[in-house]
Order: sequence, then C-alpha cells, then structure tokens
Amino acid sequence: MAGPGGAALTSVRQGGAVGPRRGFVRTTVTLTLRTQDFRVLTRRKAPQTPTQTARTLFAISRALLREELRGEAYRPIGVGLSDLGPESAAADLFAGAETKALREETTIDGLRRRFGQDVVVKGRSLRP
Repeated sequence: MAGPGGAALTSVRQGGAVGPRRGFVRTTVTLTLRTQDFRVLTRRKAPQTPTQTARTLFAISRALLREELRGEAYRPIGVGLSDLGPESAAADLFAGAETKALREETTIDGLRRRFGQDVVVKGRSLRP
C-alpha cells in the first residue's frame, strides 16, 4: 500500500505483537492516527471471530488504514486490540485459518523466547 509521496506502508514485523495469549481473546481492533495538526482519528472494527493473532490484527488494521488514506500524513500510528473475553467462551468460533495462524504464532513466540526476537522474521520485513 502506498501513502503520500509513494512511501510504502507496511508492517516491519508481525507475530508476537499481540502479547501474552493466556486464555483470552480480543474482539475489537482499534486504529489510532494523529495528523500533522494534532487531530486524533480513531477507527474500530470487530473481527469476524475473536482473535489472538497478529495476522488478524495486521489485516484489519491495514484495511482500516486504507480507508483513511487521503494524501494526509499521519504520525504516530497506533494499533491495538481490546474488549478481552475468555478463550473458552469463543473457542468454537475459531475458523480454520485463525486456528492455523494461532498455532503458527504460538510456535514462533516459543522460538523467540528461547533463541531471541530475531530468530524468526516475516519476509516482508526484509529490505532489498
């Protein structure tokens, strides 16, 4: 996705950004943008299923950001998950792709704890 001046808008890192997964799911993604004249814009969206994954956070926040791109510069951009709920209450709602993403991210989290944050990176974070 390109922003003003052709600058690419990408996530440098995905995975592990959601925080501890200790039995909770999040049901709302929030995007916060600050304009050059210090106005704050906040946009929220609920995923189709409650989530614990950075993949879902990134996809929804990227879609929210696309809707706000109008040639204006934003700094900083913040993304967060809120409205915590118990994992057990939403366990039957997880679709196949979300379950697979959760397994992948949990495995990556374990590798990063054991070997360091830079042991696994997404290909999109690599610069040519």
